[in-house]
Amino acid sequence: MKYVFIIGISIVVLIVIFLSLRFLYRAYKILSLGTKATVFTKYGFKNYNFVDITNLAMDVSKKGKKYEIPTEAGCAYYRMNISDKIDFWAVMTPENKIGCIAAYFIGSNRNKVKLESIIPNDVCKYEGYFYAWAGAKEDDPEYDGDCPFVFECPGFLLHKSEKIPDIREVSISVPADKVMLYADEKNFDEESKKIKMPISPQSFFPTGTMNQRDEKREKPVPDAFFAGIVKNHKLIENSLTGEKFYCLTVETYGMTVDVFIPEGELEKTPSVGNIALVFTSEITGYFLDEESEDKSGHAE
Repeated sequence: MKYVFIIGISIVVLIVIFLSLRFLYRAYKILSLGTKATVFTKYGFKNYNFVDITNLAMDVSKKGKKYEIPTEAGCAYYRMNISDKIDFWAVMTPENKIGCIAAYFIGSNRNKVKLESIIPNDVCKYEGYFYAWAGAKEDDPEYDGDCPFVFECPGFLLHKSEKIPDIREVSISVPADKVMLYADEKNFDEESKKIKMPISPQSFFPTGTMNQRDEKREKPVPDAFFAGIVKNHKLIENSLTGEKFYCLTVETYGMTVDVFIPEGELEKTPSVGNIALVFTSEITGYFLDEESEDKSGHAE
């Protein structure tokens, strides 16, 4: 009888563990399909939980701008501007279920990039990336650009038929995993030598394209670290949550980007002229030259 009781308890425990894992997996599928859940924290959603985010996604699907997906019958993107330049995107399936959610910030920078290839997202078919070269020149089509990188594109399936190769105007946003600030170029040079990483104060390292040493990584991803000069900075408040985050306009090698980091994650207040060393696993690009076609840019 004792053993029967122990076996019964063990079965109950296993069922509870299974249900818990199933719930966590579903949460992962919804919150991080192709977009890391931590991205939400960079735009002032640090205190939003799973229920808050899904409720927001449902609200966007009811009030946001609808974009039907030509290649996915019954599926559509919904986009709504929910705070100062923050766009929230949600995908709804024919069963009226959330297929994917993501938050993006529309930056102020302008960059000419050369699109080289399209990279589908193996986890979420509604999201994907472009492999491109920064610093492209329209008057010199033979010149690839200054450096390669990978960026995610909001409403990916709306752009999947883009002409490749092609030179486009793109606004680059970087929700940073970490940002280190240095007073100026001299201070940056001194500190970088101490840690035996003597890199230029304007340099870009697209680690997501350097996959030859990672056997598990089959495709390029939007990972990078870079250094650049802080040209502008602004402390922004998310009007929905009241949380604040910094937007740093950083001029790095080959392009100018807008970097985002929660207020509490910076060790000091930024100043124009600082050198920022940025580490990220997410890079987003908005096609600015298609705003007139209402595919990207500010939501209506």
